[in-house]
Amino acid sequence: LAAEGDRFAVVASTPGDSAAFREMLGVLEGRGATAGFHVGDITREASDPNGCIKLAFGPNRHGILGNHDILAVGHERVHEYSDPVLMHAERTRASLDENSKVLLANAPAKIETNYFALVHESVAPPYYAKRSKRRRRSHGWDVGSSSDENTTAVCYSRIDRPHFIGSDHAAFVIVAQPSLKVLRPAPGEFLTLPRSSVVSVPSIAYSRDERYDCGAVLGEVLPGGGVKIEF
Repeated sequence: LAAEGDRFAVVASTPGDSAAFREMLGVLEGRGATAGFHVGDITREASDPNGCIKLAFGPNRHGILGNHDILAVGHERVHEYSDPVLMHAERTRASLDENSKVLLANAPAKIETNYFALVHESVAPPYYAKRSKRRRRSHGWDVGSSSDENTTAVCYSRIDRPHFIGSDHAAFVIVAQPSLKVLRPAPGEFLTLPRSSVVSVPSIAYSRDERYDCGAVLGEVLPGGGVKIEF
């Protein structure tokens, strides 16, 4: 899915806004991205989930499930949602065409390349990340139950490549090993990622909805296998 020299886009949280998603992809491809990865919440409140799904799983584009995508296909079992969120999920489910249902039903919860991995904040096979041993002992739970559980699982485990985490929040980088130092790059900055790091996207915002940050970061696989990202 990735090779040295490739420029790629990591996209997050396009909650059914296909117009913003299409605009974003046009800009990123114009800047040299030859592959795209959507890290979840492809669908949600906005009006065109089928258009977003088609864009997320197009040629050289790969998508993973966010918790709202799982909710839309009826597989959500851990989080508790408000009635408006459940109503939007039901509307999304009713509007999905057969091809979209198949794509979401068969989408992975995590993608791993030789250089980086991608996962949504709260989603991992069989949909939620296991807690670290220390947190399991203190809480007695076997699966994650909060929106930050995957971030916690990554930071409290030994990771061998950068992880991109789908999020509605502003972009940041967590250097997971040997410490949990948080970096907050400014727009337009470049950063070569440490091997043990977590990048929360979106960064470049394209949303037409003030509630969400539909956005992306632009990445490049460097000679020797490092990863550089542009904010």
